[in-house]
Amino acid sequence: MNGQQSLVLSLPFPEDLLTRRRNIIILGFSGMIFAFLLLLSATFFLLQRLVLDRLIRMATSLKNISASPQLDERLQVEGSDEITDVSLHINSLLDSVNEAQDLLSLSEIRYRTIFERSPISLWEEDFSVIRERLAELREEGVDSIDAFFDKFPEAVLEFSRLRRVMDINQKTLEILGAGSKEELLENLPLIYQKDGSQLMKEEIIAIANGEESFEGEGINYTLDGRRLYVSVRWTIVRESGRYERVLLSVEDITGRKDLEDRLRVMSFCDALTGLSNRALFEEEITRLESGRFDPLGLVSLDVDGLKIANDYAGHSAGDELLGRTGKVLKKVFRESDVIARIGGDEFAMLLPQCDLEGLKKILERLQEELTLENENSPCSIPLSLSVGWAWRESRESTIAEMLASADQRMYHRKREAGGEYRKRLRENIEKNAGRENSPEEEKR
Repeated sequence: MNGQQSLVLSLPFPEDLLTRRRNIIILGFSGMIFAFLLLLSATFFLLQRLVLDRLIRMATSLKNISASPQLDERLQVEGSDEITDVSLHINSLLDSVNEAQDLLSLSEIRYRTIFERSPISLWEEDFSVIRERLAELREEGVDSIDAFFDKFPEAVLEFSRLRRVMDINQKTLEILGAGSKEELLENLPLIYQKDGSQLMKEEIIAIANGEESFEGEGINYTLDGRRLYVSVRWTIVRESGRYERVLLSVEDITGRKDLEDRLRVMSFCDALTGLSNRALFEEEITRLESGRFDPLGLVSLDVDGLKIANDYAGHSAGDELLGRTGKVLKKVFRESDVIARIGGDEFAMLLPQCDLEGLKKILERLQEELTLENENSPCSIPLSLSVGWAWRESRESTIAEMLASADQRMYHRKREAGGEYRKRLRENIEKNAGRENSPEEEKR
């Protein structure tokens, strides 16, 4: 090596020893693989038996339970391991869900019973389409829904057709005269016809303003055309403020409204003559003062000799004169006129949209009817009226000024002829009273 001589020793390795060692290594390695596979198989077998099969059975049971509407089935409980604990917890959860489902079912039954048997009309509705249409109008530049309806009143009925009625109860059918829910739903626009659209308009404005509840009174119509006064209340069911589900109640208050109208008439009615009283007369003055009903006529009159009739013949005679005056006035004046007794023997009439010529004709008819009343009446006391009038073509004078002018004319007429009439009336009453006395009464 490196230019020097070296000694190399070579020993032969036995071939059979090498072969045996290789076989031992292979055998050992194979044994290890076999043992590993055996262990793996045992592990998989135990896992399959103790875990996977039970999980598969659990999954199958859960699938069957979820497919059952009653949730009556339960997981099989075996052993005392973690899977058993999971099964127990799932069974407990299913018991709770089943109990909650039973309570919900009972609640639904109670709700349906209350809904169907309610003494007032109940509706479940969807206002979402109305909201969408209102949003479209805003995008088109409509700022005020109220002003929009004033300009296009027919749009109210178009909106009424956008209401989606999800359910109604039996009382609703009774109130609106429908034989079935289908019949009512097919004829919904009939409910809001004519003056019934005002209430619908108020509801739509409330929806436009984002109100979550509403209360109002108005008019609806039955399917056969009868008018109903109703009180309407609705509220959004969900807390989200959306309008997909709205619970609405409708109460028929026609009887109450009729009673209120009768009481109002009584409060504004003079019991003796059946005419309006001073309170209603003053209310009508406020209504007519605007000039919208011009030309306007006004007539004031006074019953001549009422105090003499009361003093000499009793208050019944005076009441009779007042009653006859009311009868004459009802025959002469128009239905649109306001005829009122505003004091003891004072009457006043407001004649809206009456021209001067028409007013003069009415005054002529008054004198003619007064003559006929005295000719045909069995009463011994003649009826005499002192009459004054005023008229305006437009608002050049107030109604108070017109009344003062009419009173001035009336008192002038009373001064001219009233004294002579009162004298004749007193003589007539005394004469009739003398005729009624018998000879025996005169001796007494």
